[in-house]
Amino acid sequence: MELAIAKPPRPIHVHRIATVGGGPAALSFLLQLKSKLDTLPNFVPYRVEVAVIEASAHFGPGQGFARAQSNACLLNFPREFMEPVADSTGNFSAWLRQVAPQCTTDYPPRRFFGLYLEQLGKRLLADSEENPRIGINFFPRCKVSGIERDASRAPFRLRYSEIGVVGDDEKLLEVDEILFCTGSLPCDNYRKFQGMEHYGHDAESNRRLLAGLRGDENIGIIGSRLSAIDLVMELRKRGHSGDITLGSLNGLLPAVSTFYTVKQIPLKDNLLATENEDSTLTVPKSTALAPSWSTGGSANRKVTLLVGRAESSVSTSTSINTRRCDGLRYLHPSLLPESPTVEGLAELFFAELNSMMRQDDSQNPRFTSYDNMLDYLGRVSPKKWLDQQIYQAERGAIMPHHVLFFQLYPHMTTLWSRLPNEEKKRYFEKFHWLFMLFYSSFPLENARRMREMLTNGQLAVMRDCKFTRDGDADGFVMEGRRVESESKQMESRRVSHLFNASGLGSNARNHSLYSKLLDSGLVRSHRFGGLDFETDTYLAINGRTKAPNPNLYIIGDMTKNQILTVSCMGVIAKQAEKVASQIFDRIAVEPELPVETCPPVTVEHKVSLQKGRGKGLYGNKIYFRRQALENTQPSNSMPFLAHFVSRLMKSNT
Repeated sequence: MELAIAKPPRPIHVHRIATVGGGPAALSFLLQLKSKLDTLPNFVPYRVEVAVIEASAHFGPGQGFARAQSNACLLNFPREFMEPVADSTGNFSAWLRQVAPQCTTDYPPRRFFGLYLEQLGKRLLADSEENPRIGINFFPRCKVSGIERDASRAPFRLRYSEIGVVGDDEKLLEVDEILFCTGSLPCDNYRKFQGMEHYGHDAESNRRLLAGLRGDENIGIIGSRLSAIDLVMELRKRGHSGDITLGSLNGLLPAVSTFYTVKQIPLKDNLLATENEDSTLTVPKSTALAPSWSTGGSANRKVTLLVGRAESSVSTSTSINTRRCDGLRYLHPSLLPESPTVEGLAELFFAELNSMMRQDDSQNPRFTSYDNMLDYLGRVSPKKWLDQQIYQAERGAIMPHHVLFFQLYPHMTTLWSRLPNEEKKRYFEKFHWLFMLFYSSFPLENARRMREMLTNGQLAVMRDCKFTRDGDADGFVMEGRRVESESKQMESRRVSHLFNASGLGSNARNHSLYSKLLDSGLVRSHRFGGLDFETDTYLAINGRTKAPNPNLYIIGDMTKNQILTVSCMGVIAKQAEKVASQIFDRIAVEPELPVETCPPVTVEHKVSLQKGRGKGLYGNKIYFRRQALENTQPSNSMPFLAHFVSRLMKSNT
């Protein structure tokens, strides 16, 4: 007896998501969610509908990689590692070789990465038009004005409108999940100057201020790190001839980037076999190796090397640009107490740094403690600092801090989570600037340009700097100590234009939407900035219940300070992947549907009934209800068919 199974009506469960923001974080989330949804078998009756609400006209680049930026603003991470998908490398670099083969630098202009993200966004939108699993609707030049929810698991009501449209044109969306990925907050510092003529407070107002310059004005810049350097490079590119003064609390420029690769080399007795079989590198044995130091058994152990890339015109040696990673001796989480102090971690940091020093590091300053490093940095001039940094970067020199940060990076989240809140507060007050000095480095070519401007006197740096409005003229006064000067006396400089490049803000109250949500109690701010969230899930904490909000997520810049650093695209991609996985895991569980409403099979299956036993002609694999489908990718509705056959067998008996 043969039965043909008819196709019953197919119920489709639509899951609705909204991303507030359509920059790199939103794109990363959707790329990784779509990739996961594409693995679902046909019989899972789910479709995801996504609304991307973005203030700009473009999906993907956000403010940090906007096409409006000039070629003077370079990436601060090597292009090989700039990817919106977690654990992915090389795709942007390959794309850049095709569209701009003349751009061979490891640190290309940031807008190139923005164009890459924009292209990925366009492709994603086009693919979603015919994708049965996910549909993406992009709402450009729109802003979210409010979010409400009646109960903890009820749908969200999201209100949005077009930017710049006069009148009451607010629209309403009902969604099951919301992802906040709004990018950076407005700067918190010097808000007293906002609205004043010749003052730029953020990226947009800075661009307008730059466009109105003649080219010979004396310019003041608040800050001396990456954002300030970007402004100096933009002024230089425009041919600005007036004096430029950077002013900050410590008057320090960031470290200069050294490009390096990571290699796993077989360990043979006391020698490292290199790619060239005729050459070997002698490496002293270590007496305190961390568990992750080598891989494999004793017969095929490997050691990790950081290999710096020197410029072709500079002679160097393997001993300078190759350094072995022997693991963490003091800062490995397994060696630390559950609640360490930040002062204790600082002592171990410098002990770790000194343990990685070699004899050929004698020409470099040796830092034995925080106070010792502070004393050195307080005496070194910006030009001398850049001379040392450029010398090392040109030779591809791998310094102890490169090795330390490389080995510390996988454990930073664990170490940060162990610090009590008071210790975290102490870290921000005393140590954060020093960490970022080395962690957020800048490219060699910009370092050379900065040194040239310092040498010819066009650029100056001031520490202990204060800024006031000039009462006698239409400008500002910078008062501080010139780092290049031997004198410790305070001096004043009058500037006609003042740019704020002191970094991104962290006060959620400065964002109109978050301010409303804080008042309503849907979210709450974190004491160190941004919004409070559960670090394991990235769920926003409810201000009234103090518990995580189901289906309300936060990733990107709003998580900074609770997550130690989110300045790297790789960190944001990891966050996006984690949220995408949580949503996918819920969708990828087959719903319990009655047999009458089972979705149809993709082809007509014939079932042979012999002596009351059913045998499907679709293979021997059986999939059960409520089974997670992470590792199963069947091509049709097998679980529903198995359930149907089971009912037939029961009725036949």
